[in-house]
Amino acid sequence: MRGFGKDIIFAEIGLIAAVLCGCLYMLAADAPAHYPLVNGAALVVALLLARFCPAPKREPVIIGLLLAILLLLFAPIILGPDLGGVSRWINLGPLSLHAGMLALPAFAVLLSHVQAGMRFVYFAAACLLVALQPDRGSAIALLGCAGIFAVLARGVTSIAMLLGAAACLVATIWLPDPLSGVPFVENIFGDSFHFHPAMGLLLLSGLAAALLLPLASASHSLPRIAMLGVMAGYAFAAMIGHYPYPLIGYGASPIIGFGLALAFLPKN
Repeated sequence: MRGFGKDIIFAEIGLIAAVLCGCLYMLAADAPAHYPLVNGAALVVALLLARFCPAPKREPVIIGLLLAILLLLFAPIILGPDLGGVSRWINLGPLSLHAGMLALPAFAVLLSHVQAGMRFVYFAAACLLVALQPDRGSAIALLGCAGIFAVLARGVTSIAMLLGAAACLVATIWLPDPLSGVPFVENIFGDSFHFHPAMGLLLLSGLAAALLLPLASASHSLPRIAMLGVMAGYAFAAMIGHYPYPLIGYGASPIIGFGLALAFLPKN
């Protein structure tokens, strides 16, 4: 069990700030009533995971989790739903979970614990599955992850990961994405600033807190920074196109995914 130490407190504060800012906007702007409830429940799950889910230490467990994540990325491709040729979600009754946002933050953490050669194998498999979905936002998130490895881990493997992520992004750009924006999910900043400039600034501050406060920890390890590279990639994808905003927009997947990644961070 993870101790209630200082190592993840800043990350938790950032997560809480982002989600609560998003819920406040949904309540103020008359979003569907279940939107803030879903995000609030996901926040509780994320915090419980971060505090009580044990971080994997043994290599077989880490490999098993990486394979499970790859299976999770493959699930939408074979199970659907298929929306105009796009398969990114896993349906759990009334709730749809975005496979990439749920899995890739933890995937980045786990990658740092495997040998360089196998790290590229797992990463290349993730790139292939993301390209097949196709999911441009997840491709940008993988590029953010690979960029962190290239800067901090260096080596031939990290460069190969960077090239693989770039190829994945090119593939997702080449394939059409027919999905349009959904209020309170995409175009959050544009809509919130139009609602009230103060609300837009609040949401911007909340997202910045989630991405920057984890860096206030004394532990600037590769797993922590790689996780933030994935989250920053998703945020950037949302800013440049019709893509769900992580943490501040409606959606349980990035919130739970963030909490799961925190749970997998090495204990200090």
